[in-house]
Parts: sequence; structure tokens; C-alpha cells
Amino acid sequence: MKDLLDESSDLLLTAEYDYVSGNNPANSDLRVIQFVLKVFNKQRRILQSVTREVNDSGDIARILGTSVAPPDSKKVEERNREVEKSFDQPSFDVKDGSLILAKNNAHYAVQILRKRNGTGNAEAVTPKSVNGQPFVDLSVNDTFEIVLFSFETRCDASVDVTIDGLSVINEFNEDGLQYEGYMVPRSSSGQPGTHHIPGWLKTTKSSQGNVFQFVINELGKGAATARKSRSSRGVINVQFFEAAPPGQDLPARSFGEVGTGKPVDVDYDVIQLQRRETPIVNIAVRYSNAQ
Repeated sequence: MKDLLDESSDLLLTAEYDYVSGNNPANSDLRVIQFVLKVFNKQRRILQSVTREVNDSGDIARILGTSVAPPDSKKVEERNREVEKSFDQPSFDVKDGSLILAKNNAHYAVQILRKRNGTGNAEAVTPKSVNGQPFVDLSVNDTFEIVLFSFETRCDASVDVTIDGLSVINEFNEDGLQYEGYMVPRSSSGQPGTHHIPGWLKTTKSSQGNVFQFVINELGKGAATARKSRSSRGVINVQFFEAAPPGQDLPARSFGEVGTGKPVDVDYDVIQLQRRETPIVNIAVRYSNAQ
């Protein structure tokens, strides 16, 4: 939507959202993200006000930044309640000291690697629980990397990663394409599938400097500030979607249709995958220096 905005316009658009009980009759038993959009003229009079509600569990988890694996149920109410619980009573699991998992889901995990002041070897960060949320200690001038893990044997994963609301794979990419996600191969021979993300993608082409490092900057000097992101600062959000090559079946589920996309694999080759439209897991990690 930002491409449609004109800073010289006489009109002002504002948007607010909250996590509330639904007003729409279809959402009467649900807790939803409610957006209120308002258009003002230069005299600050409201010309138009529009209210919309989002009841999709994956979208709500991403917007709230909560770690959750909604149940395999076609009932929106059951999935919605699990997201609500993860917001009101946040919790997460840890595997092998540094792998962060959504509660009661052992198939997918996120690990943060850190270089103090951007030097030396990248070392795994042990997450702490802060008010039930996973928290990793990152300081100004630290660089970090993200490692995605899949312990699922039945299918691959296509993964969306955002930092402070900015897409890691698309925000700075110069390929002229919007990639749908990073590919994490399925677990095989007892070993998890992994994908290592060293920074913001610039291009999938093999060239020097095709990735920008993740670096912690002082408040107001980070990527989210430069891009005028309105999302909360200090949140790494990861959504895992079940995926498989065309012609291969995905695990049977009670929810989520399947769409096609072009995730980027570990070698930054663009490949075709079919991917379920609804995420199976959302993992949100807080870090200490909010940009």
C-alpha cells in the first residue's frame, strides 16, 4: 500500500489496530485484529472511516508476535482460541539449549547466532523467558544470524521471516521478484533440515555482497526506521508453512488450502514448491535493542 501514498497529497490516511472481541456477526465468538482506517482532509475532517476485522489465526499470530502452533482443526474458533491463549499466557519450548520452539510443537525451531561487535565466530544465543516470551540478548554493534530447523519428516517447509515488520527475503532484494519464502528441507536420516540466513537478501545471484548483515544499531538508526516501518521494534517473527515439490502430497490437514510459490533454497536457487496457505507454526523472538 505504501506505493500508493503521495506525501504531497492534501489527504491524510491513518490506521490503528487492536486485539479485541469481534463486532462483525461472523466473528462474534472470536477475538480478532480490528483495523480502523480513516481519511482526513487538510482541515482534519474525517472524509471516510473503514473498519475491518482479521480472524485468521496465522495473521493474528504474526501481527501480535506470539509463538503458537494452532491445532489441526477446521474450526476457526478452536484455532483462534489457541492464539488468544498464546497471547494472554505466552510460553515456548527450548531444545538443545538454544533452539526456540512453539509450545507443544516439536517439528520446527529457530536459533539465533550472535557475533559480539560483529567479530569472531557466530555463537548460539541461549534464549531467556521474559514474561513468557523468548528473548535473546543482542547489543548495539552485534551482528546476528538466523537458523531455521525442521524436524518434520513428511514434507519440506517454506518460511517467512520478518524483523521489525520488514521481510528479510524481500525488503532489500533487487531481483525484481517477490519471493514467497526460504526453503527448509524435511528431516532425513535422523538429521533436521536447516536453512542458515546470514542477513537481508540483496540478490540470489552469486556475487560479492549479495546479502546485508543483520546488525543491531542505535535507536532510530535501524532498517525499520529507515524504511518507516510501523511495526513493533525488537521482534523477529518466523512463520513455517508446509511445502513440497509439485506432484508430491502434503500431510493431510483440516485447514489451509495449497498455493504455489517460489521459495529460495539454501543455495539461493529459485525453485518451485507448492505451499499450504496457512502457517503451521509461528515463532516470535524478542531481542534486547529495539531499533
